[in-house]
Amino acid sequence: MSRPHRPWIIVSLILGVSILAVFIITYLVSEPVRKYAEREATEQLPDYEITIGKVDLQPFRLGIDLQNVVVRLRGNPDPPLAEIPDVKTKVRLLPLFAGTIDLNFEIEEPHLAATSQQVDTVLQKKEEVKQAAVAWQD
Repeated sequence: MSRPHRPWIIVSLILGVSILAVFIITYLVSEPVRKYAEREATEQLPDYEITIGKVDLQPFRLGIDLQNVVVRLRGNPDPPLAEIPDVKTKVRLLPLFAGTIDLNFEIEEPHLAATSQQVDTVLQKKEEVKQAAVAWQD
């Protein structure tokens, strides 16, 4: 091995190991991120149950893909209010340097359904919230 090429070989090896480490860490963190996202979504929307089939983190394009997202009303779970096979998000890198966030959010082929009972339940909750707001203002 000639001496002039040795630094390039070392840099290439370090870069390759770093990229491999990022892929391994991303793979290992995907399941805890999925559980965290489900838990947070359910806490933010207490009347709904959100399940996520799979989370695919993509660190090099700053993206997250969610697969098989299902939204159910807790009081009337069948049929699900929304079934979304694929949700893709991607953050553009250059606007981040300017202090802004440019997020592309794509929902592919959502299936939405609701029974009259589910709609009535949602409208009843909305009316309760409205009455609570009016009572607070009084």
